[in-house]
Amino acid sequence: MTPGERLRAARLNAGYKSVAKAAASLGMSESSYRAHENGQNQFTPAQAQKYAEAFGADAAWLLYGDAEGHDGPSDFIAAVTLSSSAILAALVQSLHDKGLLNGEETVEVYEQALMLLEMQQAKADENPAFGQVVEMARELIEQHLRPQ
Repeated sequence: MTPGERLRAARLNAGYKSVAKAAASLGMSESSYRAHENGQNQFTPAQAQKYAEAFGADAAWLLYGDAEGHDGPSDFIAAVTLSSSAILAALVQSLHDKGLLNGEETVEVYEQALMLLEMQQAKADENPAFGQVVEMARELIEQHLRPQ
């Protein structure tokens, strides 16, 4: 199933029988929406999120498909989570080392980073491989940001 086909399925499942009504509810032109649904134009992750909210679907599913038998979305999300954590840890450590963040500010960023990871916990509980990545990201943040 293509992203456009999943978008169409989400629209129909949400009760929008016509493309025109769906596009109008989204505040976009019918031709722009139709181009996404028929695969003429790809839609972005931000657009997928907008569609997901409007149609009661999952943005990752719209973009990548069902996680059952398809590791693409899980691998992508896991890679983004881990690389984002590594970048955050390195950035905050650098700011702290340069004196631009004091110890209290560093701890605050540390707590916020862990909170963001906790928001991924439901996905981690469902997918052991993703859970391992979240745990690695948590360890990375703790290693770089926990006060000594």
